[in-house]
Amino acid sequence: EEEEEEEEEGKEKDDDEEEDDDYVTRFAASYGDHHIALWEARCTKKKWKKNGTKVVVQQGQHDRDWSLRELSRWRAHEIAEVWCVAFDSASEDVLYSGGDDAKLKAWNTTSRKLLFESSAHAGVCCVAPHPRIKTIFATGSYDGFLRIFEWRRDDH
Repeated sequence: EEEEEEEEEGKEKDDDEEEDDDYVTRFAASYGDHHIALWEARCTKKKWKKNGTKVVVQQGQHDRDWSLRELSRWRAHEIAEVWCVAFDSASEDVLYSGGDDAKLKAWNTTSRKLLFESSAHAGVCCVAPHPRIKTIFATGSYDGFLRIFEWRRDDH
């Protein structure tokens, strides 16, 4: 029984330690001025709880517990608005963008290097990577079509 109690106490300590850390996440945004940007959102200590795979922010009097910081910004589409962005399901180092120029692009988020481009579209309104198969993703465009792509890549 003593061993079980010690194990339980150890688990409680681990859970408490997790609450003391900042919660940090990255997200991408698209802009009407042809740019995409990477942002970091940070929630300060003691203001969040981890519940399984979801993060639940405790309600408080101050909404200044979150901080946002732009990490990088680059011109992604030359002649059109960027309508959508999505991280690759296999790697946050790959970001897809689609726009009014009827182009779908894949970017390395560290180097901002263009990795892939397709122009066989009407304006690309949405892009969604397959949740389990890293070479497959889908796009939707304003011509009403859904297109499935397979992109075999050695590295990014």
